[in-house]
Amino acid sequence: DPVKKEKVVDLVPIPGRGSVVSMAQADGKVFAVLSGPTLVVYDVAKKDIVHRADVTLGNVHEISLGRWKDGLIYGLTHRCLFTLDPKTYEIKEFAAPTAPISCGWAITDTGIYFGSGVHLMRYRW
Repeated sequence: DPVKKEKVVDLVPIPGRGSVVSMAQADGKVFAVLSGPTLVVYDVAKKDIVHRADVTLGNVHEISLGRWKDGLIYGLTHRCLFTLDPKTYEIKEFAAPTAPISCGWAITDTGIYFGSGVHLMRYRW
């Protein structure tokens, strides 16, 4: 609960296997990616899971989802950068680096930063 800090408001069991690897919030919903990889969308007002789908782009890296100024949620898999539209739940690849993505996640005004082996990479806006 963003108003009452450090207070658990809902405990939501998610059917299936896997643990939550990354989450983002948008438009009154929580978007969680499980280690399946599976996208699960929880509507806070309805207190219900309103969408569930496989992420076909690969395994999503831990803590690699974030909402940006354009309203989209951005994320990383081992092979690509993607967007998640919080209104339609559509996931689209928008960039594929020449080397595998191995770690990291930072989104700033200058781009998305991530690791590939020992190299720091940046996707520029």
